[in-house]
Amino acid sequence: PRDLNVRRARLRVRAVDAAGNVGIGQTENFSIRDNLPPEVTVTAPHTGEIINPGTVFTIRWTSSDNVGVISQEVQFSTNGGITFTTLASGLSGQQYEYDWSVPTNVSTSQARIRLVARDAAGNEGRGETGNFTIRDTIAPDVTILAPTAGEVVSPGSLFTIRWRSSDNIGVVSHEIRLSTNGGRTFPTVIASNLPGSQQSFDWSVPTHLNTTRARLRLFARDAAGNEGRDTTANFTIRDQVPPSVTLIEPTGGEVLPQGTSFTIRWTSSDNIGVVSHDLLLSTDGGRSFSPLVTGLGGGQQSFQWTVPIDVATTRARIRVIARDAAGNSGQSTSGDFTIEDTLPPSVTVLRPSPGEIVIAGRSFLIQWTSSDNVGVISHEIRLSTDGGRHFSTVIASNLAGGQHSFNWNVPSTLSSEQAVIRILARDGAGNVGQGDSGVFVIRPSIEPPTVRVIAPNGGEEIRAGTTFTIRWTSTDDRGIVSQDIFLSTDGGRRFDHPIQTGLPGHVQSFDWAVPDDLSTRRGRIRVVAHDTDGLTGQDDSDGNFSVRAEGEPTGGDFAVVASNDLTILEGLPETPSIRGVVPITGQAIEVAVAPHRRFAIVLTSGSAISIIGELDDGSPRVISVDVGGRPAGVAISGDGRMAAILLDSSPVSIVPITGLPHQPVAGSPFVLTRVMFGARDIAISQAGTVVITAQSIGGIAVIDGVLEGSPTVRTILRTGPDPGGVAFADNDTAFVVNRGGDNIVAVNGLAPGGRPRMAGRPLTQGVGPGPRAIDISSDGSVAVVTNQENDSVSVFRVSGATLRFIASVAVGSRPAGISLSKDGDSAIVANTGDRSVSILTDLRSTPRVASTVGPSNRLLTAPDGEQSVAYVP
Repeated sequence: PRDLNVRRARLRVRAVDAAGNVGIGQTENFSIRDNLPPEVTVTAPHTGEIINPGTVFTIRWTSSDNVGVISQEVQFSTNGGITFTTLASGLSGQQYEYDWSVPTNVSTSQARIRLVARDAAGNEGRGETGNFTIRDTIAPDVTILAPTAGEVVSPGSLFTIRWRSSDNIGVVSHEIRLSTNGGRTFPTVIASNLPGSQQSFDWSVPTHLNTTRARLRLFARDAAGNEGRDTTANFTIRDQVPPSVTLIEPTGGEVLPQGTSFTIRWTSSDNIGVVSHDLLLSTDGGRSFSPLVTGLGGGQQSFQWTVPIDVATTRARIRVIARDAAGNSGQSTSGDFTIEDTLPPSVTVLRPSPGEIVIAGRSFLIQWTSSDNVGVISHEIRLSTDGGRHFSTVIASNLAGGQHSFNWNVPSTLSSEQAVIRILARDGAGNVGQGDSGVFVIRPSIEPPTVRVIAPNGGEEIRAGTTFTIRWTSTDDRGIVSQDIFLSTDGGRRFDHPIQTGLPGHVQSFDWAVPDDLSTRRGRIRVVAHDTDGLTGQDDSDGNFSVRAEGEPTGGDFAVVASNDLTILEGLPETPSIRGVVPITGQAIEVAVAPHRRFAIVLTSGSAISIIGELDDGSPRVISVDVGGRPAGVAISGDGRMAAILLDSSPVSIVPITGLPHQPVAGSPFVLTRVMFGARDIAISQAGTVVITAQSIGGIAVIDGVLEGSPTVRTILRTGPDPGGVAFADNDTAFVVNRGGDNIVAVNGLAPGGRPRMAGRPLTQGVGPGPRAIDISSDGSVAVVTNQENDSVSVFRVSGATLRFIASVAVGSRPAGISLSKDGDSAIVANTGDRSVSILTDLRSTPRVASTVGPSNRLLTAPDGEQSVAYVP
């Protein structure tokens, strides 16, 4: 048998015959020995297989023996089987696999495994693999710990990059790369060949980097060349360290005269670099600063400063701001120092002019201009009667710095042939400037004749070839000896047509035979009276009258429209047309016409007003006056010599205009300290009472003394929400439109010395939605209100403080401005929504729209313009 393996084997032979006899014979001891080796086949690894070092690999095999395998041994070769080393021995004969910890230090393509199996007889069988490979193919594992996503890293700083890396065998090196474009490319090598055990790196961040899309990529490599990597999310490289600044001069306490040169010095530094400097000046102890100079170089450390001549303060401060390329800024501020005002104000006396004669006992307007590098705070007026050697008489003192005129009541006892006026102007630093008039004359009061032209006085239509009675009044304290009458055909520029001279002093009228060939729309009459002292007095027609030949059409009434420029309409009310446009500097928004057509005042969207003379001429004369703020309304006095401009300032103010129409002067503003904003409209009565409407007070303010140059607020009266237009019916009564309440309120007690109060309840009957403006006929009998929200006007009969509704008349889109004719029978309405005007007539009977002009860009008016149109009287 194949499984016998003994040394004392014997054979016995037993023979039996037929009779059953048995014979036995046997041999001596002999040996039966196993000469067959075990059979072995290695099934894993197979030829060509690749095994990673450092891993556990299960070696598998089969083994068998005719008797039995009693032990096994696993052997390993790295040289294709030339030599083997023992991996494991003494394995049981029944074991068919072995978990092999593959060495980490072996790399070969000629690895072999041999399995040796032995049986009890000592026979040895072997099984061997073909060549297989031990090679590392596992890349290291890498995780970057810092920087993290969104982290901000400062250029020029030292930043620690941290990571964690491992490998099945071992990491041998690291490399760090940088991307500034969100990971599209990593062109910058931060560090390479770092040891495999290193897990952090202190990175000196370059100073020139500035990006929000920085990324780091870390490479970890093992000995087999396997490479692991990790990439951060975007982080930011931005300089967050502000420059450091120290101001050296000024430090505080210095006194710097205006106009001198002073060197501002400082030091500045930055972790990367300063790129620019700004210098700022405060005049209020550091509460606010304004730039002195900006964009100085980063290396500049001083600046030659010319101390401004228009600043004076004891609380000046200098601030230096240093900026780096990343926009970080550092600053340093001085303590308070002084800018000393050493320049006196400049003064020029305008009136009296040299040689002018001033009459004692009368009022004389002293006028001057003054200016200062910082500001004039007060004026004083002195008088010399000895040619300027001594100025012992103080006419006025402590006048406001903005005041440039003064009404001097010349003492009746004063007389001088060598009079001089001196104006002293003082600034806040106590500097005094002065200006003297030339020598003028103060003479005792000798009254010249007083003349008043009654007819023609403006607006008349006279036929050529007829007789017209010129009427006037003239008086004198000594006696009038003769009188002359002259005609002007150019609106009063020249009176070069004598009508009659040498009339006796007692005559008060003259029948003028109007020449057949005379034709003018700008006629005016001048009457000159001469008294026994050789003094003369004169008066002109207040407005233009017309002289027309027989059969020549009169052309109807005309009106003006504030529509960017000033548009003139003629042929009102039945056949209106656009006659022309008067160019206005700025955008015309409102207009008012003086009585007797003498001039118009146009408000603009800027700070200027325009005075338009000779309205009925082909070439009107325009004078522009700056009023120092945005005008919201205008009212002209009954005699046309003065106007009040309402400014939409904060607080609201009123600016008087004197010298109308040829030499207009804007006076000092009267500030309504209790009226903070929302100026709407203004009106002035024949008695001189001024009423304004304003949103902030929800009503009106009543002001006295505007015509006299000494305005005071009599009262403020609430009339209703969002007041708009206002108009006088007589000296005691005015009507106010309340847009917020869709009503009209009557206010009486407005006459001088009266107590203003609301007269009855607000009127709503006949008032449409969104009432805007109101105008009342000159005789106080008819009122018309525009209703913006339903495209209509409401016509009322006026009786004292009562309105009686007559009719509502449909007009164009969104009517605003309204103006009545002199006779109160017609009105012109500005339709802001469709660039047109409507002309109404028959206001006293059955109101109707007589005609419409537009649409036209020449008729485009402001939606909040209560005075955007004006009938020319």
